[in-house]
Amino acid sequence: GIPMPDGALNMMTSVDSVEEPTFFRVKPQLQRDGVMAYEESDSVVPEEKFEEEPSATALEPQSTWVILPASKKRLWWDGFGVILIAYDLVLIPLQLAFEMPLSTFLHVMFVTALAFWSLDMILSFCSGYISQGRVIVNMKLIALRYLKSWFLFDLCIVTTDWLTWLTSGDRGAGLMRLRRG
Repeated sequence: GIPMPDGALNMMTSVDSVEEPTFFRVKPQLQRDGVMAYEESDSVVPEEKFEEEPSATALEPQSTWVILPASKKRLWWDGFGVILIAYDLVLIPLQLAFEMPLSTFLHVMFVTALAFWSLDMILSFCSGYISQGRVIVNMKLIALRYLKSWFLFDLCIVTTDWLTWLTSGDRGAGLMRLRRG
């Protein structure tokens, strides 16, 4: 199980003695198999001084290509992906229900999403992940996990989008071309 700090059980069972949460500075320690384990240090860091992520030099991943799962760049990338999914959730039903005119905006959004999801597949082979409280940065383990989980689904969707874009005469928004064809 997950190790608990001294007194944690008392804090969880006693509703009357609720205190402000404190954050502990964690020190990453890279192990030989490309797994980082985090250990709490003795020093308590106030919330406003809490570091969101350790520096890259402190983590020393096995490869310079590994993207840490909680890095700011990865979070921004995933946030943009959520925006594209929300856009598709609105636009695809509208395209299927109504005869929407082909516009430059729709074309740009289709190509942007196509490029994003294609790059996301590549980045998924380089993105570390957390397993049992440890950050996995071993490229082989990362690749195996992705291949066993989302890879086939991603490949089907991205391949369909690429084929749609390549077979449309003027490289317009593919879903609209499929509906008309």
